[in-house]
Amino acid sequence: MFDKAPSSNLIIFIICSSRNPFECKDIKIALTEIRKLQDKISDLESDKTNNIRTIQTLMEEKMRLNETIQRHGMYKYSATTNRGPASLQNQYCLINNCYTPTEFALFGVGICILGILIGVVVLSYVRYYAIKLDDCE
Repeated sequence: MFDKAPSSNLIIFIICSSRNPFECKDIKIALTEIRKLQDKISDLESDKTNNIRTIQTLMEEKMRLNETIQRHGMYKYSATTNRGPASLQNQYCLINNCYTPTEFALFGVGICILGILIGVVVLSYVRYYAIKLDDCE
């Protein structure tokens, strides 16, 4: 019985030394820190929704002012003002991640180049393997 104790201690020491140390905290302190972080997350989320509302309000005001200017004939309508489905897409992209056509095209080109490279590597491996089999025969 006493012979197994030193080996068990050695095993426990090896296991403990191979693990990353962690900070021992009281549960109340840890829960308080978690609560503070959750409050901070909720504050950031509410700030995000407020910012989105502000952006939407400013976009609507810009459209209203552009319509007023156009009604009084002060300048021609430009294609850059957002109306109809384009403004809906901008509203969607404010909340979610959208890819521009350039990013989408570059992603497609990158995938094509990656496919070509993988094909070249596979073909060279098959050729090398076939030559190696021919040498063995």
